[in-house]
Amino acid sequence: MICEECGEREATCHVTMIAGGTSRTRHLCQDCMEKIRGGLGRSLPDLNLGNLVSSIFSAILPSELRKDTVEAAEPDKACSTCGTTLHTFRKTGCLGCPDCYQAFREELEPMLRQIHGKLNYTGRRPLEDGEEQKIRAEREEMIRQMEEAVEQEDFETAALIRDRLRSMAKEENVCRI
Repeated sequence: MICEECGEREATCHVTMIAGGTSRTRHLCQDCMEKIRGGLGRSLPDLNLGNLVSSIFSAILPSELRKDTVEAAEPDKACSTCGTTLHTFRKTGCLGCPDCYQAFREELEPMLRQIHGKLNYTGRRPLEDGEEQKIRAEREEMIRQMEEAVEQEDFETAALIRDRLRSMAKEENVCRI
């Protein structure tokens, strides 16, 4: 595959950016990737991950969407607890303390919504015992069966499974479907 940037050399670097449910992949040669990384002349493993991501975004995003151009015009926010600034966060991708989430809430919410699709964490919690693990496995199997029933357009069966899942959730007071 030929590099999309120069159109001359073989593409050896592949950068995929996913935003808003759509993905865009760029195929670049090593020289063009070096230019995108800002001509740092470093090998990939030597780079700070935050700097690498920042460099890639700045190369992929149109200039009017880049944060670098906006930063000069707006005053720099800072966390009152640790002193981390918004500029530092945008540059490194790292927050300084838990209070930074509140200090930079306006900037973080749209980004988290774009990346994760929602703001609330809905991950799993650790298992406490074998009974809880059995219940979770049963619930996951029922969800799989419900999805399969919907795919086969067997909506009555899907509705029955959904209702059973809801009654289980009310009994266990764990989650809602």
